[in-house]
Amino acid sequence: MLRTAVALALLVVLMGVTGSRQAHAGGFFLVDTTADLPPSAGCLDEFPDADCSLRGAITLANSTPGSLDVIIFALGAGTPTITPQSALPAITAPVFMDGATGGSDAINISGAGAPGSAGLFLEYHSGSTIKNMVINSFTGAA
Repeated sequence: MLRTAVALALLVVLMGVTGSRQAHAGGFFLVDTTADLPPSAGCLDEFPDADCSLRGAITLANSTPGSLDVIIFALGAGTPTITPQSALPAITAPVFMDGATGGSDAINISGAGAPGSAGLFLEYHSGSTIKNMVINSFTGAA
């Protein structure tokens, strides 16, 4: 139920930002765990009870090149922290990612558990928006 409500709210916001009423053609991913999990069915709408991690959402968003993918969060109030245990996958497809969703002010991505790796690497940037993300403690580029 929460996944559907957040999805509808974000679709309304995106329609207002783009001025369009067209359906979103890319993937829609709701990160609902701070755990560093591999991609899973939890990131797909068909499996709303399974967990979707940031790593999983980025990996699946990368599988739809050319279309804008949306990654939002449902992690609670404040500034929840995600601590990857290894480098996150580079973002290779256009993405809209907002850490101030699902009750959060922002999302903190801490590199404390991933020594020697970069933070959030945006390989593909045309048409992408990443906001309300605090990226720290990585030894590589953020």
